[in-house]
Amino acid sequence: MRPEEKAENCARYAERLARFGHDPRSLGWDKRQHRLRYAALLDYWPRERLSVLDVGCGFGDLAGFCAAGGRDIAYTGIDLSPELIATGSAAAPDRDLRVWDWDVEGAPGRFDLILASGLFHHRLEDSEGFIHRMLLRFRAAAAMGFAVNFMSTTAERRYPHLHYADPAAMLAQGLSLSRRVLLRHDYMPFEFTLIVDLRQEFAAASSAFAGFEALVDLPPSEE
Repeated sequence: MRPEEKAENCARYAERLARFGHDPRSLGWDKRQHRLRYAALLDYWPRERLSVLDVGCGFGDLAGFCAAGGRDIAYTGIDLSPELIATGSAAAPDRDLRVWDWDVEGAPGRFDLILASGLFHHRLEDSEGFIHRMLLRFRAAAAMGFAVNFMSTTAERRYPHLHYADPAAMLAQGLSLSRRVLLRHDYMPFEFTLIVDLRQEFAAASSAFAGFEALVDLPPSEE
């Protein structure tokens, strides 16, 4: 993301925040589907306590969604916008929210799970290059895996300021990073979520990833 694009991004959110305050509309979620998006990002992962990095976190509302659903996480949220981080921190002072530029400061640590909701929705001069670089960074900084969402090229109506990703192309990118990948295009007609699980060990006897071995009928032992 170019410096001018970062500045435009921050200015856009500051203007919305001045109009709407701590509200999903300040983040561009006019239809208030943010909780549906959070569920699509999270439902795949185990409910054990995980360290989670939320990239482009806005107000950090994903942490509140997890708490309301009884999901215990160690949450860190990062965003380019000082105004969004300040508003989120005022609402939840104990929440770990940081103004952070990954391009400049690098990864803020290593986490079990990295999530990004809406990070890739706005069109950039080189959206595809930005997505590719960020997915590589997520893989390097995540112990368990990561999940990200996109506007889909299946959308019948498109807006010039948004980036629409090809689901097949994004599935191919996911498979270049791990053999264990899920693409969810089942919860909205015009958006999808890519889930990349970096836990690639599997049982040789069943050729199944962990958690699926019990569903394989192994032949009886010859001993």
